[in-house]
Amino acid sequence: MSDTHVQAATAAIRNLVEGTHGPLPPAAVLEFLVHHWRRYLFLVHRNHGGHGTAWTDAVRVGELLLWSVIPKTTADDRSRLTAALDTLLADLKHGMTAIHMTEAEQETFLGGLADLHLDAMHVAHQASGTTGQAAGPNATDLDNTISLDVRDPKYAQLIDLLKSGNVEQIDV
Repeated sequence: MSDTHVQAATAAIRNLVEGTHGPLPPAAVLEFLVHHWRRYLFLVHRNHGGHGTAWTDAVRVGELLLWSVIPKTTADDRSRLTAALDTLLADLKHGMTAIHMTEAEQETFLGGLADLHLDAMHVAHQASGTTGQAAGPNATDLDNTISLDVRDPKYAQLIDLLKSGNVEQIDV
């Protein structure tokens, strides 16, 4: 693997995570970004460079993935998520196929992602008072998220490992 392509892919993931507002994404999403989407970014950078549409589209998918799993607190956000899901899923499937993720791996990740999307919508309805139901099985487990605070040792360690390129050492 060329160091330039690896560095570009790793930097893109680091920038995506650093640019996240709100809670740190669920572990499954971080794991996917670090261990799978980074490989796709590597391929895109190697095949198309880091300045074209293919690269910006691949990075945009990562941004959309991160945004898609945070709680949606407004009707507008819920509508935007609903409208974006088909494109997001198609783009993720394209990338997962390109890096040769097995069908089983893809189904596992996408099934978990669907649950996270339901959680994001469900929590938003509860927070806005649009439902009178108690937290159910699809409610976001806040134990799986941490505040995105640079003083948090978990965040700092994640960013340090991404900066150093030692993504194999990241335990999410």
